[in-house]
Amino acid sequence: MWRIKRHALALFITVLSFVLVPAAGHCQERVTNVRAEQQGNQVFIYYDLTGHEGKYQVKVRGSSNGGKDFDLPMKSVSGDIGKGIRPGRGKTIIWDATRDIRQLYGDNFVFEVEATGAEKKRFTNSVGMKFVYIKPGTFMMGSPSSEKGRDSDETWHKVTLTKGFYMQTTEVTQGQWKAIMGNNPSYFKNCGDDCPVGDVSWNDVQEFIRKLNRMEGTNKYRLPTEAEWEYACRAGSEDALYTGPIRILGKNNAPALDEIAWYGGNSCVDYNGGCDCSGWSEKQYSCSRCGTHPVGGKKPNAWGLYDMIGNVWEWCQDWYGDYPRGHVTDPAGPSSGSYRVYRGGSWYGDARYCRSARRYNNSPGFRYIDLGFRLARTK
Repeated sequence: MWRIKRHALALFITVLSFVLVPAAGHCQERVTNVRAEQQGNQVFIYYDLTGHEGKYQVKVRGSSNGGKDFDLPMKSVSGDIGKGIRPGRGKTIIWDATRDIRQLYGDNFVFEVEATGAEKKRFTNSVGMKFVYIKPGTFMMGSPSSEKGRDSDETWHKVTLTKGFYMQTTEVTQGQWKAIMGNNPSYFKNCGDDCPVGDVSWNDVQEFIRKLNRMEGTNKYRLPTEAEWEYACRAGSEDALYTGPIRILGKNNAPALDEIAWYGGNSCVDYNGGCDCSGWSEKQYSCSRCGTHPVGGKKPNAWGLYDMIGNVWEWCQDWYGDYPRGHVTDPAGPSSGSYRVYRGGSWYGDARYCRSARRYNNSPGFRYIDLGFRLARTK
């Protein structure tokens, strides 16, 4: 714990020593450069608040025994304390000590400054990946029995996520993969660097994550759990799509998908190397070549996430298994298994596959031209 001492600060008739500390845990990176001085019967505590943009709640506690007990009655405080404090330098807390306590004796006083409450809503990392904060919440996972196109493994059940997390706003692109891995495994290279990377296995993705974490000096990048993925995809919706219900007119024809997803009914391309889709039945639009498209080209959901449905399937962290039937908290899937989960449907997918609840799975070493991923990041 970082500490700064100030010796021989007289308060009333007593000689005191001040030790000013940021609160432990995540607050250490927010409250810095703590210092203090006495002016008459008041103690001025200065600090810098260097957190993300937003408003914080700042608290101060005092101890007269070196931090063993923080029980000083510091009620008469003013200045940059309480709710609504924005980041900045030279913040000041003023403690009118004589209003709270008649006499102070000792030479081992400690004051602790804490800031909590603000979360950075968005950020962009060193390779251009954009992330948005997904706050904790409760939602219905899976699908009701009435949903068109549902499968038997989509048991409708309540899930609570107690921890917020960051979700990448788009699928990982070919350009981002090349920046980390130095190669491009994608079948649709001619789609370009802004198109999703494909042909990557779950194991390949773990190596990508390992290298990215090492590059940025962290261990926070990861795949989302299946529950986090669906919660982020739904963005508050209980319908088949985050924009509402789905009406399936044919195998590759669901008009509600057109504004949010590249799927088997609209994934027509004109670049060299597109797949022959001339024989696909019941397409929404007629064309002969299909494939991936640049990320972020369709309507995002309420969180600001693009292509959660369609373009490429997205690996999740979990082993595949049956859902529970009751209310669960922070599920992470089975503890072991043979197959990993992927979600979201793809440019190659039938309309019924392109729903928020749709699940798929395969071995961790499996690769395919319509299989990619997006990252989560622990808060």
